[in-house]
Amino acid sequence: MGNSRSLVRRWWQDPADYQGLIRTLTSASALPLVRGIVALGGAVLCAVTILTLLSSAGPSDVFGRIVFVLVATLAAAWSLRWWRPPWPSARESLVWLAAADIAITAACLLDRDRVYGTVGATLLVVTGAYICIFHCSKALAAHSAWSLLSILLLTARLKSGTPIDDTPLALAIVLIMSAATVLILPTLHFCYWLLRMDTLSDPLTGLLNRRGLHYYLPGLAAAAHSGDIVAISIDLDRFKAVNDRFGHTVGDRALVRTAAQLEAAQPDFLVARTGGEEFTLVGRIPTATASHAAESLRQAIAAITDLPVPITASVGATTLSPASLRCEYASQILDTALHRSDAAMYQAKQSGGNTVVLTTPHQSPR
Repeated sequence: MGNSRSLVRRWWQDPADYQGLIRTLTSASALPLVRGIVALGGAVLCAVTILTLLSSAGPSDVFGRIVFVLVATLAAAWSLRWWRPPWPSARESLVWLAAADIAITAACLLDRDRVYGTVGATLLVVTGAYICIFHCSKALAAHSAWSLLSILLLTARLKSGTPIDDTPLALAIVLIMSAATVLILPTLHFCYWLLRMDTLSDPLTGLLNRRGLHYYLPGLAAAAHSGDIVAISIDLDRFKAVNDRFGHTVGDRALVRTAAQLEAAQPDFLVARTGGEEFTLVGRIPTATASHAAESLRQAIAAITDLPVPITASVGATTLSPASLRCEYASQILDTALHRSDAAMYQAKQSGGNTVVLTTPHQSPR
């Protein structure tokens, strides 16, 4: 049960890499297809709104008709916005989603046919599905809360317009609609998150893999105003000899123990296994303490005692200021920092290993 709570907590706290997904879709040449599907969703909502307005189920008063025209206009604008590049930013996307949720609920509340209006709330599944793919669990929770409120309002309106008090029917409608809009979507989002985490994690150590590190780096760059950035590259010294002498079982145990030591030494850093015996850490600390942080990691690895042979590491580190990351090239700047820390680590290895080399953006490794 404790592991389940921890997993749910990680899911809840995990920030969605909105721009990372857009980059993935772009690199796979899938962005135009997804753009067309999202735009089609807006076009369908526009068509449904117009058809309802023209039908006997639509609103009967002038106010209701005006609202329906506004909802159809919003849906058409949604369709055009996603059809034409560039793809909206994460903030703009959330604004569009909030407007769509409000519009769907308003239209359903104004339907003359109250049963049709209640069933129409299932359109909230469409906006919820978009959130499942592109946004975080907190955004989905807000959408689910709005969906539940909408369902309760629509069910109360339906019940008040029914001449016979059929409470069981009202409860059944609440449960059906809640299952569709409140229960299924968070479950899908959680499963999608688990699958994503599986692709971003190293199966042996449980750390991030190289892909996972690059997945979270943009978020680190966006939050860089709260401290300087340090990138640290670590390579275990003469690790091939450990595998050759003691076997891969001992080698794997050494990697797992190293991963645990690195996470314990710097719990607030991104920690990744980026190669066979290579590890990378990126985090926010004052530049003045970067050398101390790198040295503490070297010492943490050297302090591992429950292995048949001591292991040491070559450590390279580099720093950069938050100001350098406040531009559209932040991800590329972080990539350059990782290359610099790698270069520093290789110099440490050439110096005999079990040492730290620190570099800054304006220095060569030393």
